[in-house]
Amino acid sequence: MKKELFGDDEVVSSKKLLKLPDCPGVADAFSTDDFKKHVLKDEHAVIAGTNSEYLKNANRSKPVLAFQFNLAVDSGDLKWAMMDEVSKKRIKAIVGAIASRLI
Repeated sequence: MKKELFGDDEVVSSKKLLKLPDCPGVADAFSTDDFKKHVLKDEHAVIAGTNSEYLKNANRSKPVLAFQFNLAVDSGDLKWAMMDEVSKKRIKAIVGAIASRLI
C-alpha cells in the first residue's frame, strides 16, 4: 500500500498508514497457540512461520476467519480472559497505537 499510494515515501505514508507494532499482518497479533485455537479452530495446524504466512500458504480466507472470530466474540464464546498473555500484549499495543493517532 505504501508503494502504491505514497510512492514508497516513508514520511508521507507514516502519517496516513498505521504499521501494526511487531505484527507483519493482523493475524500476527495473536500468538500461534491462540491463532490455532481461536481463529483457525484447529489446534493441530502446523505453523512454521508467521500466522500471516500460514494463511497465505494454506490459501485460507482472512475475511471468513475474521467473520467467524467476530461471531465467537459477539456470542460470548470467546472472551478476553481466554487469550494468552502474548496475544493480549500485542492487541494492547495495536489499540494503543490506534488511540495515539486519535489525540
